[in-house]
Parts: sequence; C-alpha cells; structure tokens
Amino acid sequence: MLDLLTKRRSEPRLGPVQVQTEAIVCYHCGRMSSVSTRAMSTACEHCRKPLDLHDIVMKSPRWGGVLCTCGRITITRKARVQAKMAVASLSVDILGRFQGLVICGGPVTIGPRADFSGAVWAPTLHIEPGAEIKGGPFFIGVEPLGR
Repeated sequence: MLDLLTKRRSEPRLGPVQVQTEAIVCYHCGRMSSVSTRAMSTACEHCRKPLDLHDIVMKSPRWGGVLCTCGRITITRKARVQAKMAVASLSVDILGRFQGLVICGGPVTIGPRADFSGAVWAPTLHIEPGAEIKGGPFFIGVEPLGR
C-alpha cells in the first residue's frame, strides 16, 4: 500500500492545441484574415476594426443603420428592412422587402416575390422570376471587398 502512495504519477503532457481556423474577408479594408471557427467576433489583423462573424437573419421589420457581417445576410419572406447599407463577405439572400445599398463579396440572390429597391455591388447577382426590382445602379462582376 505504501508503494502506491509513494509512486509518482506521470504528469499529463501538454502539447500544441489544434485550433480549426477559417479564412475571412474584412468588410472594412478587404484583406483576408484567419480566425477560429468558434469565434463570434474578432478584430481585423490589418485595420484593427471590430468584425462580426455570425450570419444575420432578418425576420421582422428593421429601419435605419448598417448591417455588416463576415458571414451571410438573409432577409426572410416576411421581413421589411430599410437600411443604409448591407455588407456581407459571403452572400446576401433577399426573400422579403429590402431598401438600401448591398455590398457583397459573394453572390446576391433576390428571390421570387421579393421587393428590392437600391443598388448592388457584387461579383454575381441572381434574380428569381417574380421579383420586383427598383433603383440601381448594379455593379456586377466587381470585387467590392477587394479580394
């Protein structure tokens, strides 16, 4: 019994921790950074401005301000959003009513029965049949976030 008490337990080895990361594009300066996949927000490594990483889903009316994310923005069918600007690094999906400027680093989709008023800066724009479009200009085929 004394043998068991005097034996030294081996200490656990602490090695490097494997952290899964993903590449994001800053919606302020347009440069790429690497962040943990579990992070909800961070600061850009280059311009030091705060970044939101979560996806934005608008389900109810919203007026004014700016919607910014390094993820996706979705305007659901029953949502009515009037914003100065919507900036997303991955994609923007408009299924309801949206009024404002859309700047996106990925595809912008305007769904059927959607009502869109404003301008779009994006690499691709897909408009479903039945969507109502007003306004402009539409700058398609550009990289607004400067990849």
